Amino acid sequence: MRTISYLAVCVLLLSNPVAADELPRPLGTVILTLTGQLTLGNSHNGVELDMALLQALPTHRIETETPWTEGKVAYLGVLLSDLLRWAGGEDARKVKLVALNNYSATVPIQEIRSYPVLVAFKADGKMMRVRDKGPIWVIYPLSDYPELDTPKIHSHMVWQLRHIEVR
Repeated sequence: MRTISYLAVCVLLLSNPVAADELPRPLGTVILTLTGQLTLGNSHNGVELDMALLQALPTHRIETETPWTEGKVAYLGVLLSDLLRWAGGEDARKVKLVALNNYSATVPIQEIRSYPVLVAFKADGKMMRVRDKGPIWVIYPLSDYPELDTPKIHSHMVWQLRHIEVR
């Protein structure tokens, strides 16, 4: 009986890390993971989000042109700065954005705080699919801030985003 009790306690401790209950857990397929210097979490991997959790956060709209699209497109998503704050990443100095194909870009936090950088999941009212640079695309408001329309910033606009490492 003592062995069974010990095993039960071990299972409970391993399945419920201290930070795991601080944020809601995803119920659907995880589409985005945040790891690194976070004070909150919802899994042993850091913070995992499904589309429902991402959409439950306050959303913003940016209408902008990009080098990869024709004309202005209206994007809907969560500000990257809000997402980091929500996950307990207020002390970040930079973030590494990683795509499904492992392309990555490291972005200084000041860039994210100075501009409304969007973690977009809709383009012109439609959910973005992997074949359309989704399901998540980091969007900078290039049309509103011409100083952002540079090759360096373009390289930070990671599409098919799957992971954010907070440093």
